[in-house]
Amino acid sequence: MRKIPLFLVFVTLLAGCALKPTPEQVEVMVLVTQPPPPTYTPYPTYTPYPTYTPPAKPASKPMVPGASPTPAQPAAPSPPAQPGPIVVNPACSQFDAPGDDAHNKVQEYVCFTNQGDQAVDMSGWVMHDEYGWTFTFPAFTLAPGASVRVHTGCGQNTDTDLYWCIEGPAVWTNKGDTVYLLDAAGNLVAKYSY
Repeated sequence: MRKIPLFLVFVTLLAGCALKPTPEQVEVMVLVTQPPPPTYTPYPTYTPYPTYTPPAKPASKPMVPGASPTPAQPAAPSPPAQPGPIVVNPACSQFDAPGDDAHNKVQEYVCFTNQGDQAVDMSGWVMHDEYGWTFTFPAFTLAPGASVRVHTGCGQNTDTDLYWCIEGPAVWTNKGDTVYLLDAAGNLVAKYSY
């Protein structure tokens, strides 16, 4: 297509001359009178990472009209959820590893003790915290009176030490967390808050 100077098109239109425009001039006039097509500038899409939402706290008791609110008391460490042979043993647990926890995860561990008089098969049992970190026990039996430590870091499993081998940050929050232990059927066996 041959380009015609824009001023020529307007001069021709304004002069009102009797010249018949050529097909090229008509095409230019049509193009000049139409608005330009809208431009589309794509924006990058943002995909947020999934976030963990802790379980909802139980609803507080409704206030009685005229009663004054009482301040909430800090939570004390909770005893095991059910009296049973397997308990979280805080005396042999270490939730805050020496130094930087993220670089010393082998020294961050939870200790479980069998207080019963029979061995307990813990294969397929699950330990988790308030924030969703989950450890599933491998084929493992805890002898009566024995303890096992579940380390956040990597190592070789033994009768007394199991290793989670978590990539990334340490699991147990130094400011407080809760250990939940569930059997293979999903029943709560032990719970300990620190």
